[in-house]
Amino acid sequence: MTATASQTDVLAGAQLQAPEALIRKVSESISEVMEQKLYRFSETLDKLSSTLGSHVLRVAAEEQRIADVEDTVKDMVRRLAAAEKKILSVVNGLDDMENRSRLPDSLECKGDGRRADC
Repeated sequence: MTATASQTDVLAGAQLQAPEALIRKVSESISEVMEQKLYRFSETLDKLSSTLGSHVLRVAAEEQRIADVEDTVKDMVRRLAAAEKKILSVVNGLDDMENRSRLPDSLECKGDGRRADC
């Protein structure tokens, strides 16, 4: 029986080692696949991060351009208002001059009208 018991012990040991070896192989395979997948995932994240960084820079540049345009527009609005005010003053002056040119000479004279130039 000792020979049989010894063979049984060897078989039992082999059976115990077989599941452990199988577990080790499966673990190694899973680890290898996970590393590959994580590497690809990491590469994808790096690309996205780079693209996002590029977009952040572009958005910042566009925001600055918009701010510059807004500043220019504010200045132009102020200058336009001043120009409109001057134009209105000139138009009013021209209207006044045109109206005065239509008046008869006698109405333009101020005073009693006895002077020779009236």
